[in-house]
Amino acid sequence: MAPKQQKDVFPNHFENKLNIKNPFSETNSFLQITDFAGKIVFKEKYNGYEEIIIDTSYFPAKFYFLQITSYKNTISRKLINS
Repeated sequence: MAPKQQKDVFPNHFENKLNIKNPFSETNSFLQITDFAGKIVFKEKYNGYEEIIIDTSYFPAKFYFLQITSYKNTISRKLINS
């Protein structure tokens, strides 16, 4: 069963931090953020985290893609660092 669509990534025009409500908190999940060119700028494995806070103060201002993957599901979001 796929997770419900909700405000799970905020703020989306982020600057110094990004808050993510992990829809797969009951299982292992893999979080990856890539820039528009496909370069991985953040990658981490989480187990049992409901909310994830990422320090993005070192991210240059541009567009990014967030992908959270669990054993059975994947969600993707477009992000903007202003």
